[in-house]
Amino acid sequence: MAALEQAVDAAYAQVVASQPTTRVEKLADEIVAHAPLLVGLQEAFLIRIGKSTSPPTPATQVGVDYLGMLLEELQNRGHPYVAVATLPGIDAQAPGKTGQDVRVTDQTVIIAAQTPALTITHQHVENFLINLPVPVPALGTTLTDLKGWASVDAKIDGGAFRFVTTHLENLVPGQQFGGAAIQLAQAEELVEVAAPPDRAVIMAADFNANASKASDPSNLTYKLLVQGGTNGTFTDAWKQLHPTDPGFTCCQAADLGNRRSLLSQRIDLVLYRGPIQAVKASLLAGNLPTDLPPFWASDHTALEATFAAEIGH
Repeated sequence: MAALEQAVDAAYAQVVASQPTTRVEKLADEIVAHAPLLVGLQEAFLIRIGKSTSPPTPATQVGVDYLGMLLEELQNRGHPYVAVATLPGIDAQAPGKTGQDVRVTDQTVIIAAQTPALTITHQHVENFLINLPVPVPALGTTLTDLKGWASVDAKIDGGAFRFVTTHLENLVPGQQFGGAAIQLAQAEELVEVAAPPDRAVIMAADFNANASKASDPSNLTYKLLVQGGTNGTFTDAWKQLHPTDPGFTCCQAADLGNRRSLLSQRIDLVLYRGPIQAVKASLLAGNLPTDLPPFWASDHTALEATFAAEIGH
């Protein structure tokens, strides 16, 4: 139990030390600079704290609210966005040695620009049927790393499409819990349920599927998405426009303070399928040395794609 308490304290201290407010300001600057109509966010954590008791009570005091801070920063800049689909993920609370409990709630979110050009016609969130069980011996229990997908049906100037974001299970080297099989199963469910073949679909997400290294086990998930037949055949927006550029999107150091970029994988993707005229641009943001001081905004870069206006006509 002592090891768990130390880990909880260390993890929360690292979050605070990374200056969340400053990093969220950088994210808001990127969004304002590029003005996307829809944004998919992963790991938009809500962290709450409280005092440890016996038995522990729910932690209710907000320590860090990444989503709330981001929406507030965008509002303050005169570019209001609203959360139009929010999928709660793992929600876990544990005590630290300092006498406080820390509760972490993961969120996968779609935010939309508040503009007459965009109309949201339907919202949906759904957890995957298969998720990763993670034993926590110190608590005598097993937590489920609950993941899923969020989507909205949208219209832009009359063009209709579905926008989907997700965060597939990660493949950790040496993982003992079947992460590769679970990730592949989640991807199969995603394309069968979230992305029906009868409409234009854009998926923008952290797929945790390494598109830049064929020998990586997670590349099987990428191949399923881009080569998987009628339901699984999507076009990779980055690769279409940058066939020789690796376009690495992950991952900086856990403390976000590394002075030299450690990006070495392309696991964040924008994929599209159906009656979409063309992808006009695809670019990265937050990956340059000038983006660093004092911390990277995220361990991932931002990835943007711009599509022709006549989507789904």
